[in-house]
Amino acid sequence: MWEEFKFIAHVTQYVKFIYQYSKTSTKPGHFSLPDNIPLLGPHFIPPMPHIVSRHCKIPLVLEAYYLCPVTIVHPIYYPIRCPDCRKASETPDTLSDSTNNQKISPERWTSDGPRCVHGVDEEEFALGLQMKCKICKANRSLTKGSTKTNIVFSLTSIGYWEGIPYWEIPGALPTC
Repeated sequence: MWEEFKFIAHVTQYVKFIYQYSKTSTKPGHFSLPDNIPLLGPHFIPPMPHIVSRHCKIPLVLEAYYLCPVTIVHPIYYPIRCPDCRKASETPDTLSDSTNNQKISPERWTSDGPRCVHGVDEEEFALGLQMKCKICKANRSLTKGSTKTNIVFSLTSIGYWEGIPYWEIPGALPTC
């Protein structure tokens, strides 16, 4: 399991770097990476251990052959919408837009860690962000005492995906 967490940690560092790079883009709705950095994701498949050990001169361990793929649910890859108010949204195009007032802002990676998902072909992990909706926060402060709305929501929770019709869920996205 240690090898799995190391793989997921490397994936999250890559996504964090890409996200930071997209925020510093000069053109709204468009960012380009340097030529030596590929745009990968949202589905990350671990490399074969024998290939990695050949190039990096590291010893082979049995756990490395049982690494599961990980899917990252992040605004870079998927359009995000607040499940409560349905007004606040974030798409990959609005990430680098300087006029965007950040109605939804990322808080941190989910505190539960990666969620085990039973896929059609294989087992995999899903990891997403916790997002904060500023519209729900403003509405909650106006209606003092109302605790029905959640300000923070997780992109990998069952409650988030329950309210989204299946035809609005993004289908085939490029994988690495």
